[in-house]
Amino acid sequence: MALGTMPSWFSPLVVQGAVAALFLVALIVSAIESHARDLVWGRLAGSAYAALTRRSREEQHQATAAAARDARIRDAMATIRTNLLAWATAHTWTWEQAAKAAAAIHTGIAEIRTEEPRAMTELDAIMAAISTLDSHVTPNMAQPLLSALEAKLRTLK
Repeated sequence: MALGTMPSWFSPLVVQGAVAALFLVALIVSAIESHARDLVWGRLAGSAYAALTRRSREEQHQATAAAARDARIRDAMATIRTNLLAWATAHTWTWEQAAKAAAAIHTGIAEIRTEEPRAMTELDAIMAAISTLDSHVTPNMAQPLLSALEAKLRTLK
């Protein structure tokens, strides 16, 4: 067989069919490839993005919760400080004034006990100082109690 000749069974119709089949395969591959690429990369990128946003939301939630906790502790501390100093500097108390101050101090202590139970010793010392409504607390007694509680809360952050 000479180089430029085709075998008799390799007719032009077979060549056309082969070219058409290759063209059809190329067309199918090009159509499927973009969908497959979008599916694979979309899923990978989508799952990576979802993981990042989930972690970001969790971190944001934790930061928000920590800020809210700190605000509750600060508010409770301010309530205790204000009412304990008022108790210590008041020259005369009515029973109603003493009860309101004691209730506010107890509320502040309960909030801090809930948020930071490791400050129990300092909180118990304040509770002991105002154990009865006629307890006499002086500024010299109140200030060290408050300072000890504030120092303890600072070390626990």
